Amino acid sequence: MPSIAVAKKPSLATSFKNSELSIWLFIMCHLMILNLIFIIK
Repeated sequence: MPSIAVAKKPSLATSFKNSELSIWLFIMCHLMILNLIFIIK
């Protein structure tokens, strides 16, 4: 399990959280852009 390995290494846990947050922000921005394009059309 990757979660157990991450629990033993806090630096990996923090980097994983940051990457997860950046991916979430990227998806949200992408959805907002798609909504704007849909509204313009």
